[in-house]
Amino acid sequence: MDKDLASAIVQENCGCYVGAIDAAQKVLINNDVNSENALLARRVVKSVGEELLKQHYVDKAMECYQILTDYAPTDDVCADYVSKEDARVVDGEKKSLAELGPNTITVSTAISSDVNDIFLALSEVEGNKTKDEADFLREAVFLLILKYANDKNIRQMVIDKLKGVILE
Repeated sequence: MDKDLASAIVQENCGCYVGAIDAAQKVLINNDVNSENALLARRVVKSVGEELLKQHYVDKAMECYQILTDYAPTDDVCADYVSKEDARVVDGEKKSLAELGPNTITVSTAISSDVNDIFLALSEVEGNKTKDEADFLREAVFLLILKYANDKNIRQMVIDKLKGVILE
């Protein structure tokens, strides 16, 4: 068993959710998304995300959501490992997570040269070397959502969206 996967499982069982998320993400980064290790890591992230939703830690639950959508299975190679719990009903048809993939919508915008300079400076910060402007914009959108999650309607919508990926 992968040491990061073992660490993720142990930390999940001990209630160290942040550590479990980090270890599971390492597994997903270092393994093919269709591997058994990746499937088990996604299950840890789902389980941790479910617990974080129960405790109303929306920011950490959003991290779980992001991981689950970023590292969704890409083909039916992992269909043998997908359980009944890892299936959703879409348009009246039951589909496995392997069939869903990340649901994305392309959005384009223009930014000022000043903001672009800041993005360039951010890309030099340790841990951001592989990020581009789109990554920074996605991160900014998540922070914006968290900022407005104090509004009752927005918070409920965010929780419902998170539940759709994490709990189902």
